[in-house]
Amino acid sequence: MQILPSPRTGLLSVLAAGVVLTLTMFSAPANAASPNNENLTLSGVAANSAAKIIDDPVCDAALANDSKSTQCSAEMTAAVGKESPATIAQISGNSALVSTSGSLTLAEAAATRRIYTRTWTQQMRGLYYVNWTEKHSGRIYFDKAGHVWSTTKKYGYKGNHICGQGSGILYSVVVKHCTVENRYDLSRPAISQWDYFQVHVIWKGIPIYKSHKMHTNAYDSGKITFL
Repeated sequence: MQILPSPRTGLLSVLAAGVVLTLTMFSAPANAASPNNENLTLSGVAANSAAKIIDDPVCDAALANDSKSTQCSAEMTAAVGKESPATIAQISGNSALVSTSGSLTLAEAAATRRIYTRTWTQQMRGLYYVNWTEKHSGRIYFDKAGHVWSTTKKYGYKGNHICGQGSGILYSVVVKHCTVENRYDLSRPAISQWDYFQVHVIWKGIPIYKSHKMHTNAYDSGKITFL
C-alpha cells in the first residue's frame, strides 16, 4: 500500500492493487468541543445512550509530524439495552456463568431469585484527521442482590464480551487485551470489562501508533459506568 498525499487538496489517496481511493481528512472546526473527563453512567430499566468528547493521541501525533497546532479530539459513545428478566432459554444457554464469588451458577441463582439481563456497547472514534473507530460490547446478568455475571475463562464461555469491532480504511486497530475481571474495591459488587487496543496509521509515509483503553464497570444493580 502506498500513501499519496496531495498538498493542494488536503486529500489522501491510497494506491492498493491498482485502485486509488481518496479520502478527505477533516480539520477540526474552530468551535470543536473540549475533552470531557467525566465518566458516563447509564442505569434504570429503559434502554439509554450517552456520548462525550475525549482526547485523541493518534490525531495529536499526526499533526506533530506536520508541525501543526490545532485541537484534536475523539468521541466516546455508550449504550445499554433495556433491562429485562432473563429467559429460561438464556439461563439454559448460559448455565456455566458464575457469580463474582466464583461458586454460584446462573441456573442455581435463578431458582432462588429473579435474574435480569441487559446488553451494552462502548465505542471510540477519531473525529478529525484520522477517523479511526473501535467498539466492544457484551451482555451482563445480575440479580440486584450482590451478584453480576459476564464471560469467564474458567468455563471457556464466549460471546458476552467482544472486542475488535472497529472498521474503516487507512488505519488498523490492534486489540491487545480483551478481558473481564471481578471487582471487590468498588461501592458494590461489580465486574470490569476491558478493551486495550492500539491504533496504527501511516500518516504521509510515517507509521504512527498509539495505545488506548476503554472499560465498563457493570454492577449487580444493572447500572453500568463507562470509562
